[in-house]
Amino acid sequence: MPESFVELLAPAGKWEVLEAVVAAGADAVYLGGKGFNMRLLKPEYNFSDQELERAVQYMHQRRKKLYITVNNLYLPEELVGLKEYLLFLQEIGVDALIVQDLGLVRLHKELNLHVPLHASVQMGVANSAAARFFEEIGFSRVILSKNLTLEEIQAIHSSTTLGIEFFAHGDLCVSHAGQCYMSSFLKGESGNRGRCVKPCRWSYRLHGSGDEQKFLYHLAYKDLCVINDLPAMIHAGVSSLKIEGRMRPADYLSHLVGAYRHALDSAQDRKSAHPGQEQDMVQLRARRIRDFTNGNLSGPPGADATDPSGVREPFFVSQAFPASRLAKGENTGIKPVEAQQSPVQLSVKVGDLESLAALGTMGVKQIILPGENFRQSPFQWGSENREKAIARAHDMGMRVFMESPRIIGETDLARFRQDLNSLRGRLDGIVANDWGSMVEARETGYIVHGGYGLNLLNQEAASLLLELGVSRVSASLELGPQALQELAETGLDIEALVHGPLCGMVSDICPARSAEVLAEGDAEVGCQASCVHQDYYLEDGCGQHDRLFSDDRCRTYVYFPYDLCNLSLLPSLIKAGLRYVRIDGELYSHEILIEIVKIYQKALENLANGLWAEDDYLNELLCLCPAGLTVLPDQVKLQPGV
Repeated sequence: MPESFVELLAPAGKWEVLEAVVAAGADAVYLGGKGFNMRLLKPEYNFSDQELERAVQYMHQRRKKLYITVNNLYLPEELVGLKEYLLFLQEIGVDALIVQDLGLVRLHKELNLHVPLHASVQMGVANSAAARFFEEIGFSRVILSKNLTLEEIQAIHSSTTLGIEFFAHGDLCVSHAGQCYMSSFLKGESGNRGRCVKPCRWSYRLHGSGDEQKFLYHLAYKDLCVINDLPAMIHAGVSSLKIEGRMRPADYLSHLVGAYRHALDSAQDRKSAHPGQEQDMVQLRARRIRDFTNGNLSGPPGADATDPSGVREPFFVSQAFPASRLAKGENTGIKPVEAQQSPVQLSVKVGDLESLAALGTMGVKQIILPGENFRQSPFQWGSENREKAIARAHDMGMRVFMESPRIIGETDLARFRQDLNSLRGRLDGIVANDWGSMVEARETGYIVHGGYGLNLLNQEAASLLLELGVSRVSASLELGPQALQELAETGLDIEALVHGPLCGMVSDICPARSAEVLAEGDAEVGCQASCVHQDYYLEDGCGQHDRLFSDDRCRTYVYFPYDLCNLSLLPSLIKAGLRYVRIDGELYSHEILIEIVKIYQKALENLANGLWAEDDYLNELLCLCPAGLTVLPDQVKLQPGV
């Protein structure tokens, strides 16, 4: 194939779809088996083992490639069957595995597999440092985050020898890939495991901006379509263009593939607009599901990237439902329990200097500084305040870690590097929430802890990071009580969040901006900064409030209505071997945070002495958190395979 060849990659969920997209001009096809992938909700879709073997032969006879989605996150009990499946895929000669779970990388090495690995879009690769990490651990291709500009794609391409794959057409999630947990928090149905109940497609009433009386589809992203951007994408270094839709029918996908085949051939020949481009768009619009956007390719998405009216929103059976909420119990006093044998270290994330100073007098030994500055916060973590925090904490005998931002795109990387360099020698370590920040912190000489943004569900993923020099890893927020206990039992250096607000989505969409444009009826209206309103939230159909925050990069953080409270799990988790627990207190006033920490310190001290008063502690916490507290449900188990 010519050096400038750009692959057109199509999905298939059934055999007739495979034949249709190949006939329409796909160079390669990606599909999944009956287990271990993210599209298992419809049993009539996906391929049996016999069909997979036949599909490899079918594609290779036509000199085309077949990639298999092994792109889920896996609970420990799912790993056993996964090994056998991986060996089978290598035996039949598939061309690559599309992978989300870092644990699969360890299995790949353990089984001595040679089939290439492609990093799933769910890995959230959004910067060149992250790409370097995947190159380092043996991947041959990365499927980049959909939230990148053309300039960022080109910069990542220039930094690595990896193949660069990018989505060209289909559904867009309003949240950054891998960072949407709202479905998990609501129902234990993980979007990162292909079971999302799609709360982003519900209607909400927006408070703090625009018309608060109407329920609108504030988070309903339009569909991605980059057919007009193909020459620029080729120039940026994209080597594979991916069409979304493994659950779509043959006639719909064949027309998509045909249009992109024509456009891509013309773009590669001319590197510019082609004569049939307008006709391609006419065909795509005629059969569209939602209206189109090109996402972030030209810059942050504007107010027209969503459709608040919902007029083209496909029917979906899910609708708002009450989230699980803890209730007060009867104070029953202290009861004897088995005393814990090992000390438990408590880390606290703080939102201001006053909280930090107070915690130092209470014996807290490790403090975490936030990675984001929220516009709604009265306290801002600039370089001067970070320096003050580090000095004050060290004077009080505390270690200070700084958390990386949840999202670090290529344009954010330079600022993060600057922070690392300016604080080197004083800051004790970094809590890394993406692969790029982990690499940068490690290369700068910091102690690195893996944050919960890395989505670690099993011991294989945790073990690989520890082998790579990360000294402690956070359990995924999607682990409910049983799974969290199973991970604690491995004896690895695992930390678990026990209390704090739960960020359910991180998005480049600004609901306030969209509401301003809608209210004014003018897309050119300037930003009125409605996001800084202190009562800025989305109200769902059950009257629950998803709080909204925005950072200094205009990203939106959607918070679950109720804060996490895993206090009731402490006896079982500590008995299982958990030695590190964390409280996220950056959104609490310092008065409330101090009281919350006191309760957990008292609970941990009592446990060490063989005493426990669960209802007493919980009732105190509920008084401090009147908006509500929750315990997350265990994730629905997937079938282990075929």
